[in-house]
Amino acid sequence: MSCALVFAGSAFADSSATDPTAVQVAQNSQFANLLGQSSYKELPVETPKPADSTGTLKVTAVIAQGAFKNLADPIQWTVVRVATGGVPQAIVARDKKPEPTFKLPPGKYIVEGIWKAIVVQRDIEVPAGKPVKLVFNYNSGTVSMKMIPYTGGAPITTAVQWELYILRKGAGANLQESDRLFMVVAPTQQFSLPEGSYVVRASYGGTSADLVMPIQAGSVYKYTINLYSAKVTFNAPNTDQATSWQILRAKPDTDGNRRMVASQTGAAPTFLLREGKYVVRVSNGKATAEQPFEVKAAKNTTVKVKLAAK
Repeated sequence: MSCALVFAGSAFADSSATDPTAVQVAQNSQFANLLGQSSYKELPVETPKPADSTGTLKVTAVIAQGAFKNLADPIQWTVVRVATGGVPQAIVARDKKPEPTFKLPPGKYIVEGIWKAIVVQRDIEVPAGKPVKLVFNYNSGTVSMKMIPYTGGAPITTAVQWELYILRKGAGANLQESDRLFMVVAPTQQFSLPEGSYVVRASYGGTSADLVMPIQAGSVYKYTINLYSAKVTFNAPNTDQATSWQILRAKPDTDGNRRMVASQTGAAPTFLLREGKYVVRVSNGKATAEQPFEVKAAKNTTVKVKLAAK
């Protein structure tokens, strides 16, 4: 499935960014099971004695129900003994292989598997002498994303900021900080996401586009985000490196004010802007100006501004 989309917004991010310098920040979120954080990291670790470990547990994982192959990626497995009577919870085993086998004392356990920042937990009882197999279903789809500056433009190969949000019903474009799951900086990005609806906000050069993504388990999606943008260079007489330039939406918001979309200081700045109508506001301390202009995708332009003394 391939799409070229410009706006609307939701998505997710895993830690395997294509750029080795990728920055990934997990945010406080109500969707905590997507943050790749173990629920049991504070528990004590107790290693069972080999003589007591007469039970066998083998775990495997699939990306979605009906998948032809088991996952071969590293998975962070944690086996936790269930508290019974006076015996408290404790971590009894850990492993990172995709298909580990654990030797355990007979009893009840919680098995946690973290794959690409997605956390799944399962309850299991391990008897003596009878091997148990446990299959983890991550109920997820995979999304690959890249960005182009305009239709027909080459994919952007420098750092794009990808932000992933949960899509709340009725939220529209009003994305909330509390719903942001990850921020990743990389030219392209691949997300592994549990089934659901998300928004990815992709930002580049001060310009951003949102993409709404309904994800079905077992599906593979490939998206190209089109900024529909162009570069606009401004110049005016008697400007210097301290001159202030602000780019405002031409149409005022409901409060009557124009929203600022970008700003720079300098003698002749260049902005990457989405297609649309704008107003440039410039001030060099002695003179100022406001001037309307229009941006058309893929058409780089230079705008000359006339300053008037304050």
